[in-house]
Amino acid sequence: MAGLRTDGGGWIRPVAPSEDGTLIGKHYILNHGFEPQILDLIRIEVSRAEPQPHQPENWVIGETQWELLERPASPAHIEQLVRSIEADSALFGDYGDRLDFDLLCKTPAPRSLCIVQPQDLKWRITTSIRGFRQTRAAFRLSGRSYDLSVTDPIWETRLARLAYGIHDLESADCPDSVRLLFTISLGEPLPSDKQCYKLVAGVILLPHT
Repeated sequence: MAGLRTDGGGWIRPVAPSEDGTLIGKHYILNHGFEPQILDLIRIEVSRAEPQPHQPENWVIGETQWELLERPASPAHIEQLVRSIEADSALFGDYGDRLDFDLLCKTPAPRSLCIVQPQDLKWRITTSIRGFRQTRAAFRLSGRSYDLSVTDPIWETRLARLAYGIHDLESADCPDSVRLLFTISLGEPLPSDKQCYKLVAGVILLPHT
């Protein structure tokens, strides 16, 4: 869970005041009783910055309940999001699907969140190394190819009806009238290989302008 600050300060990833920083329901349920949605404008109290080698945007949340201000955010705030679309095809500095955590401990990542507009997008349904169904997005950025795991829970559910294999964008019932963007996040290092994988953490649909 992450978002762009409205003051132009870039990205913020809220984390819990616990050892692993994992947010649970009591932390992020909004003042009207529901969970945050993509394109919400919300107010969050934070107590301190807590950057990590792989996630420099982390901030520890305070005790105040999160407040919904706008749903969806105003056109001005949407335009701020659009202006943040990443033009560089090298995600977090390279063209692979992961970064080595030990190397990040020596040279921390300057960022671990970005928004991109994928090209030639295909949905790929496969099996993870743990033997579970996995939803992936295969796409290109300025001629470079990526194949990343999709962790957006809404879109995992939306694509759950797809059979194993490769599917066009239209398989997700995306109308031609919308513009599809991805929020890419650098994940936690896996205990098995100490790699931080690049993830499609959010899928954003905007009307074409």
